[in-house]
Amino acid sequence: MDRFLAVFLASLVMTWVAASAASSRAKHSGDEWVYRPALVFTAIWCIGTTFFTYLLILGLLDFKTDQEIGYWIIFGVFVFFLVTWPKTVFVIRSGIKQRGWNLKWKSIEWSETPSVKQEKDGSVVVRAGKKKITVASYLLGYSQFLDNVPVHLRPAVKHPHHKNG
Repeated sequence: MDRFLAVFLASLVMTWVAASAASSRAKHSGDEWVYRPALVFTAIWCIGTTFFTYLLILGLLDFKTDQEIGYWIIFGVFVFFLVTWPKTVFVIRSGIKQRGWNLKWKSIEWSETPSVKQEKDGSVVVRAGKKKITVASYLLGYSQFLDNVPVHLRPAVKHPHHKNG
C-alpha cells in the first residue's frame, strides 16, 4: 500500500508541475522567447540527483561485491537523471535552439523543419534531418510555445488549451 501511495503522489506532483508550467508564460528577452524548466521541477531534479549521489558515495565507501548490481542500478538512475533533464529552449523568429547535455548548442532553422510533432508524453519535438530539439511539457510557457511556431508547422501538434487542436 505504501508503494502505491508513493507512486500516486509522485504522479500527482508531476501532473501538477506540468499543468503549472503550461499555464505560465515564457520569458521574452529581446527577439527571443526563453522556455525554462519550472522551478518545482528543478527542485525535484536537484533532490533526486543529490539523493542518488549520496547513495553512490555510500556504495563506494562500503563496497561489497555482492551488492555490485545494486550500485550499477543506482548509477544508471543517476545518469538517467543527468541526461533526461529538460533543457531550456530558445525560440527566435528564424528557428529554435537548445544547449545539449554536453553543453554544445543545437539549432534548427524553421525553414529546414518539415514538421513539428507531439510525443505521447505531451512534449513537442522539432526535427530537421538528424537534429532534434525537444520542448518538454515541464518548461514554463509550454502552451505558449505553439504561438511561436510558424503556422505551416502546427497541424501535427494539439494545443493544450484548444479542444480541436
